[in-house]
Amino acid sequence: MASSHQSARQYVRNARNNLVGRLQNLPLIVEKLHQQNVFNGNEVSEIEAETEKYNKTRKILDWVLNKGEEACYKFLKILDRERKLVLPKPDSSGLTPDLQTWICLFSFRDEPEDDYTQGKNA
Repeated sequence: MASSHQSARQYVRNARNNLVGRLQNLPLIVEKLHQQNVFNGNEVSEIEAETEKYNKTRKILDWVLNKGEEACYKFLKILDRERKLVLPKPDSSGLTPDLQTWICLFSFRDEPEDDYTQGKNA
């Protein structure tokens, strides 16, 4: 597992291979990223048009990474808040990384609760 003191961008980049194909409820993730002004309407439409889950996940991760540190932080915050809906349950075999634990290891900064729930411009 990664260090909890990495930048959000590095944390996402290091976990990219484990996230591709394993993220769940992609429409929820995309909607939350749109609400947080990470993705615009055109980007949301382009992601929704992608038919394969693997490619859709890759596109989400690549775009979030390309948008920088703040976008990655917002993405991680969404994964943390929505973990039961978007991250797979731990695999008892231990063959795949536990993403539920992975997201808990990231050091989130202190911030007002409504920044996430209301969106930045709400």
